[in-house]
Amino acid sequence: MRPNWDEYFLGMLDGVAKRATCDRGRSGAIITSRRRTILTTGYVGSAPGDEHCDEAGHYMITVIQPDGTTSQHCDRTIHAEENAILQAAMDGVARRFIALWYHASDAPGVSFAWVSSAWLLKKRIRRTGKAENDLLGQGWSWW
Repeated sequence: MRPNWDEYFLGMLDGVAKRATCDRGRSGAIITSRRRTILTTGYVGSAPGDEHCDEAGHYMITVIQPDGTTSQHCDRTIHAEENAILQAAMDGVARRFIALWYHASDAPGVSFAWVSSAWLLKKRIRRTGKAENDLLGQGWSWW
């Protein structure tokens, strides 16, 4: 059976994630245009020229949550979604009519990166298949 567009792009995430360099978060992200063409991809990895977790080990930090609980995070790498945003910026991708497919968990910093970089994100699909349309309140319709 032919997959719908969401299934099609979600199905590509595992291949993108194979490029990840941190075993604590092997995930990928795909940014597409309104015309359903892939504009860029991103995966969990260190900044260009920096050591990778797979080579140098993790750089762990303790994060204190608002409720007082703590958790450990690797600070050596950049989220897949952020890497996709950065790659798009380096490639001069137009900042409108964008969709994001990803299977990483939500991270507030990633949402802030989209907003602060003035990307007009119209659709965000997680591995669960749940659409989150109109995240920035623009009121535009999608596909």
